[in-house]
Amino acid sequence: MPDGRSWEVVVQPAWWMLPTKLRASVVGDASDRLDLEVTTESQWFIVGDVFRGYDRQIAQFLRDLEMRLAETA
Repeated sequence: MPDGRSWEVVVQPAWWMLPTKLRASVVGDASDRLDLEVTTESQWFIVGDVFRGYDRQIAQFLRDLEMRLAETA
């Protein structure tokens, strides 16, 4: 997805946790507002994020992004 509006990274919250794909896409046009859509895709045998490690890592990513955007505004 190298189109400038989407990107994909692999996240691994801790060394003992399996890596998972994280996709972030900018949705909408700049005329009004932009939304950021974040999804994850884990291995087929993972039922859920029992330790909430991936949720915390995504939340931290969004906080960092918000802080960067505020710095440039």
